[in-house]
Amino acid sequence: MTEQVDRRTFARKAVAAIGAAISAVFGIPAAATMLDPALRSKRARWTPVGTLSTLEEAQPQRVTYEVAVGWEKREVPIYLIRTGQDVLALSAKCTHAGCRVRYADKTDQFKCPCHGGIFSSTGEVVVGPPSRPLDRLETRVTKGRVEVRV
Repeated sequence: MTEQVDRRTFARKAVAAIGAAISAVFGIPAAATMLDPALRSKRARWTPVGTLSTLEEAQPQRVTYEVAVGWEKREVPIYLIRTGQDVLALSAKCTHAGCRVRYADKTDQFKCPCHGGIFSSTGEVVVGPPSRPLDRLETRVTKGRVEVRV
């Protein structure tokens, strides 16, 4: 036995089906675009940040590298410190509140302008609210080029 559907019920179901189809056509690609960065594997890669010959011995030098954040590219500052053939890379972000630290030649220290944190030339906490040293990035030197793992 077949059930008879009135016009109002048919119209309601047809509008719902069309709305679902439109949502699927536009919504699934939009959701995939938004979730892609979160679902993409977080593999580290080596990024060139300078050459060994341009770094002075035991003198921190500020350099930047680019990272993609969504569809934007942002520059991330770090400090490179050469000791012979080895290079130490320190984040320029204070471990207390995330402010950018600056290197002071006169005192041979990194200083945070936000809350007065002071770090040694190797990134260790000297004074202030930071509870841990500046973050270190893994480095390598390949054919005279300095690379950091990001």
